[in-house]
Amino acid sequence: MGLFAKSTLNNYFISIILIAVVVLLRFAVGGFNWSYFIVLGDNFATPSINPTEIIQQDGPGYDGQFYYGLAKDPFSFEKVKGGVIIDHPPYRHQRILYPLLAYYISFRGKSILPLIMVIINGISLFLISRIIASFQFISTVKWRFLLPLLISGLWMSLSRNLTECLEVLFLILILQSFLRHKIGYYILFSSAALLTRETTIIYIGTIAAIWLWRYMSGNSKRKLLCILLLGSPFLVLAVWKYILLQAYPASGIVSAGSNITFPFHGIIMSFLVNLKHIDSTRSLIEFMVWSTFLIWQFALFFLGIRAMQFNFNTQIIRSTLSSLCLIGIGFASLFSISIYIDDWAFLRILSGLDVFLFLLILERKGKLPKWFLMSTAALALITVVRIILRV
Repeated sequence: MGLFAKSTLNNYFISIILIAVVVLLRFAVGGFNWSYFIVLGDNFATPSINPTEIIQQDGPGYDGQFYYGLAKDPFSFEKVKGGVIIDHPPYRHQRILYPLLAYYISFRGKSILPLIMVIINGISLFLISRIIASFQFISTVKWRFLLPLLISGLWMSLSRNLTECLEVLFLILILQSFLRHKIGYYILFSSAALLTRETTIIYIGTIAAIWLWRYMSGNSKRKLLCILLLGSPFLVLAVWKYILLQAYPASGIVSAGSNITFPFHGIIMSFLVNLKHIDSTRSLIEFMVWSTFLIWQFALFFLGIRAMQFNFNTQIIRSTLSSLCLIGIGFASLFSISIYIDDWAFLRILSGLDVFLFLLILERKGKLPKWFLMSTAALALITVVRIILRV
């Protein structure tokens, strides 16, 4: 027992050190200014933002800038929040939990806010590692605590103040609640996940359906109570979206459906557009990097599909993970060109699905193919170097 505890502590220590080193190196490259992680573009910055305090980049910046604006002023329903022009205010505002946490932890949007936003994502990444390490169904995998650190999308989210680290943390907690039959925790973490990224509804809905199937043999009152409890997180999201619909003018409403198209159309169009824009050595390298990550992603899809099995009577964990992965892959095939056009987008958005796929393959096979594990580690290393050296 003592040796196991010591080993576990060493694993946690390794995770903390790895995360801290990457964060601090990016911090140093950014001139020792935590606002470097915001990637605020001058296209969306107003004169009220002091450029000597908050680093501004030329051009449009990246999505983390909108979460920073929300964290500065989460209770505003104006287009400009905290000096940041929000591109689609109601669409961004529905993902309120990450900026709201940062707002309160930073003592209501004070000067330490940029640091707090990084800390939240860093802690989330560590907690994902710790929870995955606690899953008994992959207990034979000694390096399982490193699994989330191999997923490039989570590093990208951490480097640009995005929501995926917190989203994946809640998804893993929801899975843990399901496996432990803790419906109260399911309600809490599902509500939190939906207020972090509304697209988690596909996974939460899948788990809710399986959970409801568990209780179908009970009496009618128990079934009704189960339906009410499992449905309560969706009610939370519906109420919040209704508030936003009332608070913002109809002209400002943008649906996530704008990122959805016909199956595989977004992938094909992204390939053709990226191929067409190769006009220099740099663009060729960027195309090759993008293609490599896309090939890796499809290789993971293939391995996950091969590992799928559905027998809810005898293999509830495997069947649940298979269901989550099947739903996630189907959803990923519908993403438009706006998602697949660059790897920063599709890798981070698919990070939750990637975690489920890894868990499914490891639960089913007990290991990853050596070629895939080595390529995954190599691409994670490339990603770490990229987020350190570039904005």
